[in-house]
Amino acid sequence: MFGKKRIYLDYASATPVAPEAQDAVHRATAIYANPGGIHADAVAAKALLQHAREGIAAQLACKAREIIFTSGLTEGNAIAILGAARAIECVRRSLAGTHWVVSSIEHSSVLECFSEIERLGGEVSHVEPDESGIVRVESVEKVLKPETVFVSLGWTKNEI
Repeated sequence: MFGKKRIYLDYASATPVAPEAQDAVHRATAIYANPGGIHADAVAAKALLQHAREGIAAQLACKAREIIFTSGLTEGNAIAILGAARAIECVRRSLAGTHWVVSSIEHSSVLECFSEIERLGGEVSHVEPDESGIVRVESVEKVLKPETVFVSLGWTKNEI
């Protein structure tokens, strides 16, 4: 390995931490407290968390209360997908009559959510990628229906 430079090409799977993110983590770990508490450190932790939410919201042009921090991919996918399903259930009382679209090459955490949607009565169409591993717009358009309420397509897949 001497004299050879490493070339890393799996940024879809794991990415080096940006210096700005590393600095933010170090600042956050200086305040070790539950932001739900009422003592001084907890109030400081809550303020730091709110500041982070507001900064992200400003970048995404949304409200700070719409930013949810999760422990990782699986939890985030479940909140987004199953949260949408629960919201639809609140209005319609059931997922029966709804149609959902997902590519067949999504992360298992996404596919498991869609299995749950099927179990709850929703219809799910799985879109296959082409021979290059790309999910084509035309393939998605073919499965869309008037009852389609949700489409989930990953931006990239680390294996591809």
